[in-house]
Amino acid sequence: MGLDGSGLEHLLPYGDHAFNAFGPDNELVAQRAEQLPQLIGWVNEQCRRERLSDKGFGADIWQAADRLDITEEQAP
Repeated sequence: MGLDGSGLEHLLPYGDHAFNAFGPDNELVAQRAEQLPQLIGWVNEQCRRERLSDKGFGADIWQAADRLDITEEQAP
């Protein structure tokens, strides 16, 4: 993905919440509700172009924005 390795302890909880959020609003979703602002903040910070390796999947996404295949708002 191109992440620099800092704060990776947030990746699994974020992925867990994102997966569960696609289902019904239930106990699994509620379990992460308190952590969600911190997790989203971390993910948003990691997705900034200047934070990503130039050889990872994230860089490929930003290159798609450069080609106008997607918008700069969609890239993160």
